[in-house]
Amino acid sequence: YEVREDESKMELLLDVPGIHVSDIKIQLEGEGKVVKISGSRKYRNHDKETSSTFEQSFTIDPKAFDVTELNASLADGVLTISVPKLRQPKVDDVQRIIPIETTKKETPADSISIEQDGEQQVENQEKLTEERNDDDLQITEEDI
Repeated sequence: YEVREDESKMELLLDVPGIHVSDIKIQLEGEGKVVKISGSRKYRNHDKETSSTFEQSFTIDPKAFDVTELNASLADGVLTISVPKLRQPKVDDVQRIIPIETTKKETPADSISIEQDGEQQVENQEKLTEERNDDDLQITEEDI
C-alpha cells in the first residue's frame, strides 16, 4: 500500500489485482478511527477453484479528517481510498484584539490590547504621562 497526503486530503492506495469491486468491503469502525478493508478473490485453474482472502486495517484521526466524506474507487487493480482533511483555521485567518478583563475600576491608562503578533500597545500612554507631569510636586530652593 501507499499513503499520499496533500493540503486538502489523504489517500490510501492498495494494489488489488484481479479483485472485482463486488468482492471488496470497506468499513469504518471504532468511532471513525479505523478503516477496515477486506476482500476475496476466487479463480479457476484446470478445474480447480482457488480462493484467497485479505484484510487490512488502518488508523485514522477523526479530529483531523472528515471521515463522513471518506470515499473509494477502483481502477486498473488499484483501490484508492480518499478522505478530506478538516479545515483548521490558520493563525493568519484569526486576527483580532483580545480584551483584558480586570477586577478593579479601569481607567483609560489601564487599557491594553494584545495583537496577533504578540506586541503590546498601551493606549493613552501620552495622556497618562501628561497628567503625571501636571500633578508632580515641584521642589524649590526655598523648600530645602
